[in-house]
Amino acid sequence: MTPFAFSPAATLPATAPAPHPPPITPRRERAPRMVVAAPAKPPARMPSRPATSDTALISYLRDIGAISLLSDAEVRTCARYIAELCRWERVRDRLRAEAAQRTQKRRLLTSRYRRHAKPIPPASVSLSDWAAALGMQPNVFASALRHARVHKDRLVAANLRLVVSIAKKYQGSGVTLSDLIQEGSLGLIRAAEKFDAHKGFKFTTYASWWIRQAVQRAVADSSRSIRLPTHVADAAKKARRLSSQFERDHNRTPAVHELADMMGMKAERLSFILHKAEQTDTLSLDCPMFPASTSSKMVSLGECLPAAGTSPEEEVSKGLLREDVENVLLMLSPREREVLRMRYGFDDGHTKNFDEIGRMYSVPASRIRQIEARAMRKLRHPNFHRCLTDWKQQ
Repeated sequence: MTPFAFSPAATLPATAPAPHPPPITPRRERAPRMVVAAPAKPPARMPSRPATSDTALISYLRDIGAISLLSDAEVRTCARYIAELCRWERVRDRLRAEAAQRTQKRRLLTSRYRRHAKPIPPASVSLSDWAAALGMQPNVFASALRHARVHKDRLVAANLRLVVSIAKKYQGSGVTLSDLIQEGSLGLIRAAEKFDAHKGFKFTTYASWWIRQAVQRAVADSSRSIRLPTHVADAAKKARRLSSQFERDHNRTPAVHELADMMGMKAERLSFILHKAEQTDTLSLDCPMFPASTSSKMVSLGECLPAAGTSPEEEVSKGLLREDVENVLLMLSPREREVLRMRYGFDDGHTKNFDEIGRMYSVPASRIRQIEARAMRKLRHPNFHRCLTDWKQQ
């Protein structure tokens, strides 16, 4: 008899096959369910290298693209909460300023009467004090504060695509796209705090000005190694744009007075701006000399410039010349050799006059002059200076 003879399947007709009974060991089914519910990722799908900045930017653009836009009614609701949040933050800033003044007075009194006093912590405002200044209960205020911040984040997140669209127009200006997006996001936050929905303007139109101002300020501050004032940099950029347009239309480079007329300024002022912009332009030594070259090895500008120090060939030549001069000086007497060394600075590179050398030997300067003259007559003999003739020709 089988173990399942007691099951209801035994009462069925003989012609009908008996169904299989349910398993009586549930633990054997639980283990594979856990594996199927949370499968481990195969190692082949893991990235072989860490994500680069481009990958992070692409992921960021994908994330903000998934955020839905807000309707006009939702924008007005968010603006109302943000205005209330800004009012609360102004009250908090006032409380912080008052607490900072009290802390400063305590520090002055402590430093006057106690030399080794404990440091006083910086001024801070608790949530209960903040709520009391607004006439609200702490728990009610905490909920309202959290709700207002959520609406602010919602309005900012829904318009991040506007920041990207404006930042892309300033690519190639010396600042990376990620930095432009970051600065534009700060301008968007400022626009959300300053927006007044009661004036009837669209938030995107209002925010575009703040975003563009933040991006332009970042370009003016960070795109150049030598910073120019914002109005000077903007004027130089506008002059270059008008000059390129003039060349396309007239097939020639415009004169300074023609550019000045198009920009509505004096020619002297424009010449000064263009001159300062040209003077402060910099070029990286790592930039390639031939960007469009198909060669496997790119030659940078720094590799084509002469080195500031001496070359190895010059060092070898100086060493050989020093050896030949030493060999010639060996033909002189010890005193003549020492006088010439000090007179022309062969040892330390510092020359000495006749008076200084005479004081060292306790002889008059005229005697040192005679010793030098006698040594120079010996060196001018053909047998002495024959080895230095080639150096003279070089």
